Amino acid sequence: EFNTIGDIGELTQIKDCDYLTKEDIISNIEIAYNDWKYGYWARHLSLNEVCEYLLCYKVANEKPMPWREILREQYYPRSQVFFHSDDQYLQTYFAACRVNDELKKLKFHNKNILPQLNIDLPIMALRNMRMGECYDYAKYTTYVMRACGIPVALDFTPQWPDRAGAHHWNVLLDNSGKNIPFMGCESNPGT
Repeated sequence: EFNTIGDIGELTQIKDCDYLTKEDIISNIEIAYNDWKYGYWARHLSLNEVCEYLLCYKVANEKPMPWREILREQYYPRSQVFFHSDDQYLQTYFAACRVNDELKKLKFHNKNILPQLNIDLPIMALRNMRMGECYDYAKYTTYVMRACGIPVALDFTPQWPDRAGAHHWNVLLDNSGKNIPFMGCESNPGT
């Protein structure tokens, strides 16, 4: 809260544990673990990769909430496409493309939502608003892919070399261990 310009009033610290229950954390861990050990798209990951690309209960500094089951219910069936050839079976690339094709249908609008506040919006707010900057829809894509058991992370550059501003995008950790960049909700990995 700001009393006057430049003067910070009382700030209240809110901890993640104020929003998540023990059961929420356990559920998040169990789903991510099952995706790693028994799922289709994360079996190739090491434990460190699971922790970085799949397990996290939030992507940035947004208000934490139980999101995995909600997004999984909506998008996981779309990742379970039956492929017609053996070379596509269990390949994270094809699953990520299939889910991202569904995300593209949202027609996320690239708009600066709250320019002065620099707030990380909760994932369900982004889901309902369907607008934001590259950071917002890359973050949303990260959540959706992880909910489906697809190892995806958020990547960024803090400053373009030839113009002002930062940029964010997604990376898919494919079965060969390579990170394939893409712009979630916009373009598929490698395109």
